[in-house]
Amino acid sequence: MPPEPGADIPHASETDSVTGDAGGAGGLMSRDDFFACLRAVFGAPNALLLAKGHDPLLSLQIHPGDDHARRASDCLYDTCLDVPWLRWLLSPDGTWAQRAMIIGGFAFAKFQVIRAEIDERKKPAPASANDGVVEVEPGDPAEPVPEDLATLEPEKAA
Repeated sequence: MPPEPGADIPHASETDSVTGDAGGAGGLMSRDDFFACLRAVFGAPNALLLAKGHDPLLSLQIHPGDDHARRASDCLYDTCLDVPWLRWLLSPDGTWAQRAMIIGGFAFAKFQVIRAEIDERKKPAPASANDGVVEVEPGDPAEPVPEDLATLEPEKAA
């Protein structure tokens, strides 16, 4: 059985001091490095768009001076320090994070394809020109002649 993600990363209480400043303590990445990784992860879809010849989405870009993004990043960093099963996100080698992104990317792409297929099935079938109605031209032998209508008897109820 593979080890639990983050099992090899020391708990915050096992480190000398986890300040999060440059050169993160206890073998963990620093807050600055974590913020740089967060910015890269958010911007990653733009690489796919560019590869397909599309313009990047400006809303995915996080600028280094974005105070809101930095506060959110620092909160996520602190949460990863506090929650043992999230600490793998702070590993500088990023093996677990890389695996999670590959798995997540595959699952998301698969979800998109499945959703598109289900949406396609929900669409109504294309209507034919006459929607099952047989049009009879005047004078066609299949058209009842008025005098023939008089000889037709209504169906009797059984």
